[in-house]
Amino acid sequence: MSIAKTCKITKSGNSWIVPSQSNGTTYDVEFSEFDHKQSCTCPDYQYRKIKCKHIFAVVLIVTEEIDSYGTVTQTVTKRVSYAQNWQAYDQAQIHQKELFMGLLRDLTSSIPQPEYTFGRPKLPLADMVFASALKVFSTFSLRRFTTDMQIAKERGLIERVPYYTTVARYMENSELTPIIKDLIAMTSLALASVENDFTIDSSGFGTSRFVKWFDHKYGKDKDVRTWVKAHVACGVKTNIVTAVELTMGNEHDSKFLPELVTQTAQNFTSKKCPEIRRILREPI
Repeated sequence: MSIAKTCKITKSGNSWIVPSQSNGTTYDVEFSEFDHKQSCTCPDYQYRKIKCKHIFAVVLIVTEEIDSYGTVTQTVTKRVSYAQNWQAYDQAQIHQKELFMGLLRDLTSSIPQPEYTFGRPKLPLADMVFASALKVFSTFSLRRFTTDMQIAKERGLIERVPYYTTVARYMENSELTPIIKDLIAMTSLALASVENDFTIDSSGFGTSRFVKWFDHKYGKDKDVRTWVKAHVACGVKTNIVTAVELTMGNEHDSKFLPELVTQTAQNFTSKKCPEIRRILREPI
């Protein structure tokens, strides 16, 4: 599908010229649905003698019709291309962080500040969620990220600039998890009238921590990076994230499907959500 979508496939005589994805060479593909004559000059087909990705690419873009006289007509599906508004793209890239900081402040301003009856005054919770999200967005280390927080303070987006170790402690605080999940759901509400089809998947994120395990095959200890996994429900049309569950990297997706569907159904109308929830409730 990637070759058919992005590469230029041309016809030469009775074969099709298909570019390689890994190098600058091209391969000759012979294709016919009616007599099942399909072959390719790539090493994969020459070794396995079954359909390779280059043949599949030709199948995706070529349709064949045969008339009453037995004449075969091949039709190529034209690749749809869209014009890019480069001026708008440049402006969006230039002002991306500025827009993000403004939207993030509007979002975090809805977080109520808990009341403390004793001890030192706590930093505003809205500011700490703002700092945690902006730190991840910036991709900077905590020390280098402090400059971004100073800029946010000068623009009136936060009340005080927290020390970088304070931001680190809040990012490790599990009490922020339900708050951030609620904010994620809140960001999706603007598209509730647009999105009604959803997909669910997960993605792993490597951490800076390692664990040791003994490899019996080689008889020695090995270090393995620990992973966390984000199980996400998102809209098919808009890619907006509607629900998320965070787990360790070895958790399977299936057990979190009911909760992701339930969370999404609270804010979105979908004909499939009630049916999915009914199926999930039935015993296997």
